[in-house]
Amino acid sequence: MSVLILLAALVPADVSSGPPVGEKIGDFRVLGVTGPQANKEFQPIAEGKGKVTMLLFVQKITRPALQLLRPIDDYAAQQEKLNAHIVWLTGDKGNKDETKAFLEQARNSLNLQVPVSICLEGDAGPAAYGLNDRAAITILVAKDGKVVANFAYADPNATVAKEVIGGIAKALGKQPPKTLDRPGRPTAEFRNELLPLLRRLLDKEIDEAGVQRTVAAIQKWMGDDAEKRRQLQAAAQRILSQNLANEIAAAALKKLADQ
Repeated sequence: MSVLILLAALVPADVSSGPPVGEKIGDFRVLGVTGPQANKEFQPIAEGKGKVTMLLFVQKITRPALQLLRPIDDYAAQQEKLNAHIVWLTGDKGNKDETKAFLEQARNSLNLQVPVSICLEGDAGPAAYGLNDRAAITILVAKDGKVVANFAYADPNATVAKEVIGGIAKALGKQPPKTLDRPGRPTAEFRNELLPLLRRLLDKEIDEAGVQRTVAAIQKWMGDDAEKRRQLQAAAQRILSQNLANEIAAAALKKLADQ
């Protein structure tokens, strides 16, 4: 019995949740928490304007679930032709206001790059989607208005990230990454070392001297490491595309993005 329990703990419990592959998918209303639509109501599928769309619904967040989200978030944030959204369902926190307060409080610890929003159509998500409240995470990939991949997990963990990323890559017409091991270590460095520096540049009150000190620290962190340079360029481009920095910091970020 102990062996069976151990195996069960290692293998995510798949559940059925959301529209199946091949089914048409409709839009719904969300409230933006991060990203270009922060504090605005919008429809996530319409944001894509014909792009492949990934909708990652969070019913319940746990440490293992966050470990699943991180590599998916890293991969999705790098895909220019992907319309990606992480949508929190209010069933986890009771209502929209509580969920928004939680997400704002947890923003730094979550460190998600893909825009995060809150579903405004019921605690369990849009009624037409038929999301299973036993699924902590439901991930839908849609193309040309139809679902092309569906992943749902009652007990998610990082071991299934590869299959999700593979599904996204296939919808984009790309080969999936051969391994997630190589991006793993720089990602930890990115979150723990570079992100705190980038946050300084997002301070609307930062002045020229502050920008210069921060840029010097960023360049020291990067050194001659090509992978760190790539991560920095991608992060700088995302910040610029969302107009998150003041004029002085934006000029410095543009130089970092172009170097």
